[in-house]
Amino acid sequence: MKVLLAVDGSEHSNRAVDYVALHWLPADTALGIVLCHADPEPQPLAPPEVEDAADLAGYHAGNTAIALRYGRAVFASVGLSPLECCVIGAPAAGILRSAVENGADVIVLGAHGSAPRRHRRLGAVVQEVLAESDIPVLVVP
Repeated sequence: MKVLLAVDGSEHSNRAVDYVALHWLPADTALGIVLCHADPEPQPLAPPEVEDAADLAGYHAGNTAIALRYGRAVFASVGLSPLECCVIGAPAAGILRSAVENGADVIVLGAHGSAPRRHRRLGAVVQEVLAESDIPVLVVP
């Protein structure tokens, strides 16, 4: 089975990586992992406690690089070397295109990124992927 994991450095993204490593790998040692990330010039994401756009000035944590390092480390710890793909343009469309191009059997997403969302359960990208995907999608809260 091949799993496409969309990663962005958010807590939800990291939980999705952990979920696959902890729950799927013991059951399927031949699991193929594809880490799908945003373009190489990461856009800064808001830390969870920031609600005012003015507070975001200068904030940049290199979320894409962090996400990739985390995913690589988790899967290396269980002896896997994941493939990586880069999404250019609209995230949902890129995730869906990457899943097809890489022959993914399932797409795994965190519920949303790190931008504050007090009343929304799912992020806009997750909602769009769920609505448009012909491939099964697992959303990890």
